[in-house]
Amino acid sequence: MQLEKNTASTNKSVRICASQYLMKPIRDWDEIEKQVAYFGVLAEKYQSDFLLLPEYYGIQLFSAMPEDWSDKKRLKALSEKQDLYLRLLKTLSKKHNLYIVGGSHPVQKEDGKIYNVAHFFTPSGNVYTQDKLHITPTEQQTWDYQAGNQVKLFDTPFGRIGIQICYDIEFPEIARLMALNGVEIIFIPFYTADLFGYQRVRFSAQSRAIENYLYSVISGSTGNLGAPSNPMCSSQSAILTPSDVGFPRQCVAAEAEPNMQTVVVADLNLAILRDLRLNGTVQPLIDRREDLYSLELSKAMEIIEID
Repeated sequence: MQLEKNTASTNKSVRICASQYLMKPIRDWDEIEKQVAYFGVLAEKYQSDFLLLPEYYGIQLFSAMPEDWSDKKRLKALSEKQDLYLRLLKTLSKKHNLYIVGGSHPVQKEDGKIYNVAHFFTPSGNVYTQDKLHITPTEQQTWDYQAGNQVKLFDTPFGRIGIQICYDIEFPEIARLMALNGVEIIFIPFYTADLFGYQRVRFSAQSRAIENYLYSVISGSTGNLGAPSNPMCSSQSAILTPSDVGFPRQCVAAEAEPNMQTVVVADLNLAILRDLRLNGTVQPLIDRREDLYSLELSKAMEIIEID
């Protein structure tokens, strides 16, 4: 499979805002809406094009549910807030003229099973989705989540992007296939309960950026819900780059102070990325040994053109 050149956009740069979300006990859904709205205001203040929110920030609502409810019952109740979740992010996307990767939210589909789904909102009011493809043992055992089976790519006015939810970024095959299909930025909403989990996501995202000459953006949560099944969150949101002339020395465009509520913002140079994919010091997307090994999906990627 040959590297697909980007023809989706001639934009030379894009400004990204990645949130770092403080988990805390709350009384109702309205408190989540106020907290998320805060990030929309900040992203607009910094004249951002994209805002990334973390995986699972909606589980804050667990702290307002009866203590004797099981985790599965709580997740089902959270999935029933989907209309409120969609309305909130559609409103913020339009109000602040932002493309928002709205973290993830549990969705009960027609088969009756619950999936962990990232939602991508556009200023025009459209919503697109990407299911989580790899489910962790904890997600399976505690919440009975189901894995998605479709990889989607999104042609935005700024170029082609992909979304990988948390654990997904730890599987390099999908990111490589995304890159070969022209993806320049991968957005990675994540939730990690400890430093070990955070480091798995962080170093995987960094590796994917370096080995595929793309930008990876990670957004997570910090704080404490005060619930035994969700005791703590550990996070340091960041915007990560390849390693070559023209990129930051440490391969980090920007990173947040760890474990506090904030945002991190960076301008990503797409012109340099596009040039160095073809003419860099090394060319890993071109120099693969297809005579020695191969990589393909059993189901074709879906490429979606958005406004």
